Amino acid sequence: MTVPGFDISQLRRRAALVRLADLLEVPIDRLAYLDDVPEAQLCAFYEQVAGALAQENADVVARLAAASALLPVSIMAKIAQRSRSALFVARLAGAVDRSRAVKVARRLPESQIAAIARHLHARDAARVVGELPDPMVTAVAVALSDKEDWATLARFVAVLPHEPAVRATAELGDTALLRVAALISEADTLDRALAATPVERVAPLLHAVVADDLWPELAIVLPRMPEAHRRALDAAIAGSDETVAARYAAIAGLPKFVDQTEETS
Repeated sequence: MTVPGFDISQLRRRAALVRLADLLEVPIDRLAYLDDVPEAQLCAFYEQVAGALAQENADVVARLAAASALLPVSIMAKIAQRSRSALFVARLAGAVDRSRAVKVARRLPESQIAAIARHLHARDAARVVGELPDPMVTAVAVALSDKEDWATLARFVAVLPHEPAVRATAELGDTALLRVAALISEADTLDRALAATPVERVAPLLHAVVADDLWPELAIVLPRMPEAHRRALDAAIAGSDETVAARYAAIAGLPKFVDQTEETS
């Protein structure tokens, strides 16, 4: 999808760069020379680097995973807490038994789980994060939002069961919700997130679009928006100024904005 004056893929490239910068522990500005690299290549490069870094600790991870059945959960949690590498802990979480990984995760601060979540494989995130208590899941989602880590938060929401995902997204601000929704790549997951969003949030979401220039994000979300939400958005647009209506018409593929609420009344 294209939006006049904006390349939608820029959102996903930026998210991939943030993840790579975190892995390398460098400011994202240091990776400015990668700005024009396609997202798929950035993700492939991330996996190569992550694989190389993980290989350095492969023996340690393997030994700890083998001994995890014998070590008390409290000791495993202390090892995780004292590790300076979120990637190391993420790889360890993927190597140990699921039930023990969940028990260890429950002993970690939400801020650390948020850091670890960035480096979890999707399968590991689903089997560990999906088993955490709802209040903890919500706290991790808020921690990721505070860090403006929209890409990890999108992957986080995608692997959660329905009810925890609804409660987690309910705690996000309007800007955060739009940024996350725009980065959810699975159509059914995006549909689920949008359907769980109260219609009453549509007008505030439009305010966030205008205030934070989130038109590209709205362009991604708009085609999947439920009918009731779309009508609420049309009503909110109808009460806006001509500039906002024109921007909306551009991303909606309309020659001009038409107030659907008036036509159906």
